Amino acid sequence: MRLARHLRRAGTRALFVSATGTGKTLVSIRTADELGAHLVLFVVPTLDLAAQTALAWRRDGHGEYVVIVSSLDTSGRDGLVAARVMSTTDPHALGGLTSVVGQDEDQIPALTVICTYDSLDKIEQTQRPGTRCRRSTSRSWTRHTASRDGPTRSGRSSTTPSTSAPTAAST
Repeated sequence: MRLARHLRRAGTRALFVSATGTGKTLVSIRTADELGAHLVLFVVPTLDLAAQTALAWRRDGHGEYVVIVSSLDTSGRDGLVAARVMSTTDPHALGGLTSVVGQDEDQIPALTVICTYDSLDKIEQTQRPGTRCRRSTSRSWTRHTASRDGPTRSGRSSTTPSTSAPTAAST
């Protein structure tokens, strides 16, 4: 995949722009897979798109932990409950969760975080002292993106967000 090859080079970034319904989410998922990401941040404009994105990751075979950071309470949505999608607005809980992503026996192998624009401040707060977010997993998150530290797909590698700029953003 050309996008993944491009993003493997240090300091690169990409912006993926395409019309509604043309597969931006799937391109982001595939790019994350190609990059072998264990921690992915996917930023979306609406609550409905957050739910839709979480379900798209599941339909694509991703079994890693998925958490939506927004005012959306996933416990009130049967489809999200069935798909084992969590939600939070607590930066400390999110920081704690991101701090245990890794390959050790006591860690979770991958995490996909889906966040609305309105809740990006929660992502920023995970990088403040006292939120338990390890420095190695702390990233400058980007919108509608896949990163370089990323999630796994049913035990296989997948993509993650870039450290300083968008990797596969859409508008």
